[in-house]
Amino acid sequence: MKYEYYAAIKTADDLSFFDFVSTGKSGRFVKRIVFMPTEIDGIYNLAFGDIIENGEIDDYCITDNGDRNKILATVFDVVNTYTARYPERMIYFRGSTIERTRLYRIAIGLNLEELSRVFDIYRSLPYKKKTIKAPNMSYKEIFLNCDMKKRESKVKTPWGHELTLTVDEELNKLKGKVLAPKKLDEANKRLRRMKGFPK
Repeated sequence: MKYEYYAAIKTADDLSFFDFVSTGKSGRFVKRIVFMPTEIDGIYNLAFGDIIENGEIDDYCITDNGDRNKILATVFDVVNTYTARYPERMIYFRGSTIERTRLYRIAIGLNLEELSRVFDIYRSLPYKKKTIKAPNMSYKEIFLNCDMKKRESKVKTPWGHELTLTVDEELNKLKGKVLAPKKLDEANKRLRRMKGFPK
């Protein structure tokens, strides 16, 4: 991850919510990352986007702030922090649009070697789950699983980023709320169709 990143991040004490400020050519925008439990035990859906009413997330919004790579690096830093606390949890995510899924696929492909030092990365095609081994593989969903054996022999953040986390009481008040209900519903529907998960 040879990119700049946003180091100052507010979080809930259980790391279920993270907020940071995107600063760029269009102004300042608060971005929120949320980890939500799915219907499948141990799989958590990652939702990310701009904050709208009631603290919910709009993951279709395009701010065009000129800091895409910085934001993506920050999201992976947050996933690294979250899975260090909860190594038994698998993170599931997909883009809200075909274009965003393609963007995530490109970002993972360009950084596959570094990300693979920390995570087992799986791709999903309908009814299958396979390890991502090559940068240009096609897939619709992504699963990240922390590999503590890999992590024990590495520095805390393998790509050298250090986040400054501040526990925010306003974020603590959101605990238990689903801030991306459509995203979670879609994730649950897709996970139900996949084989190989415990029911």
